[in-house]
Amino acid sequence: MPQISPECDLGSLSLTPGEGYLLSRVDGRTTWGLLREIGGLAPDEVDTAMRRFVELGVLVLEDGKTEPPPSEAEAAIVTPATAAPTPTQVDESLFDASLDISLEAQRTMLVFECGLERPYHEILDVALDAELRDLRRAYFKLSKEFHPDRYFRQNLGPFDEVVQRVFRKIAEAFELLSDPSARKEMERSLQASPAATPALRGPRLRGRTTPHAFSLVARIQRERRRKARQYFEAGEGAIAEESWVEAAKHLRLAIACDPANEAFKGPFAEANQHANEILAERYTKEADSLFELGEYAEAYKRYVDALHCRPFAAATNHRAAKLAWQIENDLKSAKDYAARACEVEPTTAVYRKTLGQVYAAAGLYKNAEREFEQAVKLDPRDEEAKLELKTTRRNARSAPLGGS
Repeated sequence: MPQISPECDLGSLSLTPGEGYLLSRVDGRTTWGLLREIGGLAPDEVDTAMRRFVELGVLVLEDGKTEPPPSEAEAAIVTPATAAPTPTQVDESLFDASLDISLEAQRTMLVFECGLERPYHEILDVALDAELRDLRRAYFKLSKEFHPDRYFRQNLGPFDEVVQRVFRKIAEAFELLSDPSARKEMERSLQASPAATPALRGPRLRGRTTPHAFSLVARIQRERRRKARQYFEAGEGAIAEESWVEAAKHLRLAIACDPANEAFKGPFAEANQHANEILAERYTKEADSLFELGEYAEAYKRYVDALHCRPFAAATNHRAAKLAWQIENDLKSAKDYAARACEVEPTTAVYRKTLGQVYAAAGLYKNAEREFEQAVKLDPRDEEAKLELKTTRRNARSAPLGGS
């Protein structure tokens, strides 16, 4: 638990901006391991600087050690998501029972929209240090409720704009948190924020408060904004050339470096939409080729990548469901993909049959029976579906509590 030596005059030190920022985070309550996470430098650079500070007498440790703790994961930051805004914040005069969405769905949209200024991890309802798998699950869950494609050809009235705004923010949150480069830039930007730096209200040395830390943070913030502007200009140049994937990459980094700059977000939404269409086509073609070559595990990964770009592609969801079930033995993901394919195209018999097969594999025989019945009704010539229905009914009768 390092702390600044009371005998040290920080103003007399010759520090790089990175070292100055790291030192500004030392408050006597933050462990060495946590400083690796929030110090604005790479973990090994933090260790090197901290050893130097200890050797110079700038820092003192309560146990007298000068070596870093053994594990970089000692103090991973996990912040639970805060609750979404309460329904009392919603203007109920906007509700319209004549629209193609229920009043409950309208309320849900407005409640979610009230919280769009929350941090990205709270928007996705994940921990601050969520892994990519958790981010993907959260994104798919929200896409099911808020993706504009879900409401294709439905009369949403003014809620069409609400859906667009909400999903743009969800996509923005997912894109920045799932991109390692953007996430690192964003963490550095947040660390440079005065609101995130309570240690800068001190430290006090011999009864004086040094202005060094304040000026250092101001310089870091200016540098972050300058870097963001460079990324933004590169993104604009890529947009002019219709290089959408490149444009989205640059604009994503611009937002990560300067999250408060709203001017970056409109162009990013446009570029990201075009980029996702391009990437979805690319990943789907790659997946189809891998599938033909019998490389099923790699094909599954590519189908999943395609679905991150285009979540409501029915055929892609169906292929991902089959592979999640048969290759990965991941029945939960298989059910999610198959159910989404049925949601998009409810009258496609083969999608119903696959969903039934996944339910049957999970022992949910009543659910499986319902899907097989739909499949046979939609395609009476499907002998496999008929056989599956017969087998499932027999299993449902013999299963405890009907297998539902």
